[in-house]
Amino acid sequence: SLVMVATFGKPRFRKGANWELLRLASVLNTSVPGGAAKLLSAFRRYHNGSIVSYADRRWSRGKVYHALGFSLLGKTTPSYFYYKGDLRRNRMNFQKAKLKDLPSYSADKTEAQIMAEEGWNRIYDCGNLVFMLEA
Repeated sequence: SLVMVATFGKPRFRKGANWELLRLASVLNTSVPGGAAKLLSAFRRYHNGSIVSYADRRWSRGKVYHALGFSLLGKTTPSYFYYKGDLRRNRMNFQKAKLKDLPSYSADKTEAQIMAEEGWNRIYDCGNLVFMLEA
C-alpha cells in the first residue's frame, strides 16, 4: 500500500528554480525511514535542475531538507488566513479585486476592513523556511 508520496511541479514563487517540491507526505503516524531520499532519487532519474521547497515553520524545522542536501536560503515573513467559525480560508481567495460582490465592498475600504465587516477574522502563520537543492 502507498505509505509516502512526493509531488513536484513548476515553481510558484521562485522563478530561478527548475522545480518545486510541493508536498511530501506520509500516512498519519507512519515513519518511512529513507522514504524522502528514495522519492527524491526517483524524481532525479527523470528530471534535472534545481528544486526549491518550503517548510511551514508552524510544523517543521526543515530536518528532512537538510538530510536530503538542500540549503537553507532564508525565511519568509508571516502570512495570514481568514477564519469565520470553523472555516479557514487562504488569503488569496479574498484579494480586494475578488470582493466586489460583497455587501460591504467599497473602493475606499481595505481588504481587511471589508473582511472584518463580513465577519471574517485574520490569523497569522509563522512564515516558511525556504530551501534549495542545486542541480
